[in-house]
Amino acid sequence: MDYKIIDFLKKQTSASISCVNEMLEPYSFSCLFAFNAEQKLLYYKSAPSSYHSRILSKQAKVAGTVMPDKLNKLAIRGIQFTGELLAE
Repeated sequence: MDYKIIDFLKKQTSASISCVNEMLEPYSFSCLFAFNAEQKLLYYKSAPSSYHSRILSKQAKVAGTVMPDKLNKLAIRGIQFTGELLAE
């Protein structure tokens, strides 16, 4: 992973994550996250009963975006990602 992306993620706390339910309908949610630079993982906390947690328990594929916590509208930066949920 590019060091610029790692540095960017270390400074941010909010993400928008998308998944697909069993009817192949997209669903997105926002969350706060912590970034583990060594393992290149995003950690977030959510209730197991939430709709997105129930979707992700059946289909772990995700995509999302991270925008700067302090948005400069004249110089928008961000990242898009794809991945897979790792259950704890």
